Order: sequence, then structure tokens, then C-alpha cells
Amino acid sequence: GNQGLAADPTGKYVYVTHVFSSNPDPAYTIDTSTNTLLPTVNPMSGSGGLDATDLAFSADGANAYLMDYDNGAVSVVSTTTREITSSIQVSSSLGAIARNTSDGKIYVASATSSAISIIDPTTKSLVDSFGGFACYYALAMAFNPSGTRVYILCDVGTANSPSVALQVLDVQSRKVVVTISGLGNNYVHQIAIGGPLAPNTISPTISVVGSAATGSSPFAAGQLISIYGNQLGPTPPSSAQIGPGGGVTNSNGGTQILFDGIAAPILYAGATQVNTVIPCSVAGRPATQVVAMYGGARSPPINLTLSPAAPGIFTVNGSGSGQGAILNQDGSLNSPLNAAPRGSEMAFYATGIGLTSPCVDGQVYASNFPTPTLPIVVGVGSIGAQVRYAGQAPFLVSGAAQVNIVIPNDAPTGQVPLTLKVGGIFSPTGVTIAVK
Repeated sequence: GNQGLAADPTGKYVYVTHVFSSNPDPAYTIDTSTNTLLPTVNPMSGSGGLDATDLAFSADGANAYLMDYDNGAVSVVSTTTREITSSIQVSSSLGAIARNTSDGKIYVASATSSAISIIDPTTKSLVDSFGGFACYYALAMAFNPSGTRVYILCDVGTANSPSVALQVLDVQSRKVVVTISGLGNNYVHQIAIGGPLAPNTISPTISVVGSAATGSSPFAAGQLISIYGNQLGPTPPSSAQIGPGGGVTNSNGGTQILFDGIAAPILYAGATQVNTVIPCSVAGRPATQVVAMYGGARSPPINLTLSPAAPGIFTVNGSGSGQGAILNQDGSLNSPLNAAPRGSEMAFYATGIGLTSPCVDGQVYASNFPTPTLPIVVGVGSIGAQVRYAGQAPFLVSGAAQVNIVIPNDAPTGQVPLTLKVGGIFSPTGVTIAVK
């Protein structure tokens, strides 16, 4: 199988080593300019196959050093001819190889003993070796950019009980300066040293917050809201995701919205808009602080004043005014061309009805629907309507409410104002229902 992978210093070629196979070719070569496979690296005549587990390049890129695990040797490959030109015997078996970024020497770690051998690429011969660190099996090795530290990924356990750790050695003293343990009990065969982290250019900002139904304030616990701004979420946007417990997740596409530090369910996350639900836990507070997080960056906080309820009726055009999002008794959509008769039952959808019992953030309900803790009153025109049901909308996220009423027999006809009052707080005017 293929195990080792490295690019030459020029970046023109990538070598992939081949191990534990009857295939006699120990390495594949890929031309990165054309993304094509070149003639493979072949063993020297009479040398037999190699178990080439890893490789390193000389600083000038003229030679690749293929580490032969079973034979305990390092094969020198000309990157011009892609042929093995010589072999350097190191030890019985080899585990890791890397070039010191400072002096250019090739360091080779034994697979079965705590020892490192050093090859001089100028003479293509062993020039030194050292030990003194705990390593049952060397898995990978890399140097920091200055060449002052060598990082060795080791199995520090036993054959029957592996335990992977990273040992950091000072090159000059050849002593272990740091051991980072707890890297699992499965073998990891690659390690790389990264450069400085690029500065985070993401800077989320919140510009407008409004009810999902009306686009404006007030605000209350359990209310569906939309947040607008810049760099709030991913492009393309991400829709709601359902977690293992059946609720909407509070992290989506790298976006989180925090209310007093509490992550809220994310119904939609995009670069300029996030839809969420104000958490139940802020109920009873006079205000809440809202922060948007995306890509590890936080927006400046904004404060939202809270009310016990903030009723808003959803409309067909999504503006919070005009024809309401209403279903007639037969399940058809209410409209001027499909008006509901007096005395019939109809259902409309709203948010901001205040705390429900129970109130569970992000939950999607198919039964046992939560009900409001505040009284609900509905007006059709100036006439009070009988409320048959008020509470959580089935199969929608917690915070989406459904209200079923009977249209009064003496209600006016035509496009009639529809109002919702929760705990003495009225929904905005301008929503209508078609009555005949």
C-alpha cells in the first residue's frame, strides 16, 4: 500500500512511497504542473523490492532519500533520473525520516530502538547517531523551521498496549525537552510543522434584529427572530440541522448566536442573515446581550430589550402586514379569492407568544405540544373570536405557534383586520384575513 508522501523543495514533484507489496516499484512520482504520474522509482539491479515507508529530500532537491523499513537502509534516488543511485545501511529497521531545516542533514529514527542516525547528503554516508529518549516505535519525524527542535511521534507503550506521544528534542543537546502524551492508542504516521497562524480576517457584525414575523421589535423568550449583518455565516448558507435528540442544533456552518452566553438554535445561517430562536432561559430578564460567532470570531455585542411576550402573525408576503398566513377549515390557504365563511374554523401562525409550558430550545414537536403561560385573545375586526387552540405548531421548531379560532358569526366580511393579544400585548396592526 501507499504510505509516505512528500514534495520536493521546488514543489515540482510529489513522491508517494509504496510499502508491504509485491509491486517492485518503491515510489510513485507525480508531476504537479501536469498532475500526471511519471515513470516510477525502480530498485537498483539485483537489490530486490523495497518497503519504502517514508522519504525526505535533500535541501537542493537533487536527491530523495527513501527509507526502507524492513532492510534498515536508506536508498538515495536521483530526482532527475528517478533511479536509485546508492543505498546507506542504517539499522535493522527504520521508522521515520526527515531533513534538518538548518544544516540539511538527513535524520533517520529506528523503528524498534530509541536511536537516531544522521546522514550527510554531501557524502551520502552516516556521520553520527544518538539515543537517550523513550520510543518503542518511531512513527514520524519533523523539524521546526530553524532546525533547533526535532519532533518525533512515538509509540511509547508496548507491542500489546500502544500509546502514542510526541517527543520534542533539542537538536544541540539531543535531550527531550517536552513530551506530549495522550495522542491515542492508534498509530499515526504523519507529522508536519506549520507556519504562523494567519490573522483571522473574519469580523462578524450585527446591524439589525427583528421578529421573524414582523421584522421589528419587541422581543421575548421563545421568539423566532432574524439577525442581519455581515460575515455572520457561511456561503452558501446552511439550513437547520437536527441533532441526535431530535432538536435543531445550536451550531450550524460555523455559526453560533449567543444570548447572555447561551447558544440558541440555528434555523438558517448565511453570510448576511441568521434565523434563530431566543432561548427560553432569558425569560423574566429585562434585556439580553446578543453576540454572533462565526469562524471563531465574535461580533460586538448588542442589547435587546425583552418583554413578557412579543406577538407577531406571519403573513403570506413575509412583511408582517397584509394577508395572513392562514389556513381555512378545509386546509386551503385563505385569500381574497378563497375567503373563510363566518362560523368556520381557521388556523394562523405566529411567534412571540411568550414562555410556554414546557419550553425547550430547538425542540420539534409531533405530540404533547407546549401551551402558552399567558392568556391568548384573538380579534377578527373588532369582534372577539373563540380560541379553540393556542400553542406550539406541530412539526415546527419550538417558538412557532399555531392559533385555531372560530370566525365570529357577526364578523365583518372582506379583508378584515386580524389581531393577536398575548398577556395584554398586541400584535402589530396591518394583518388581514379574508372573510365571507
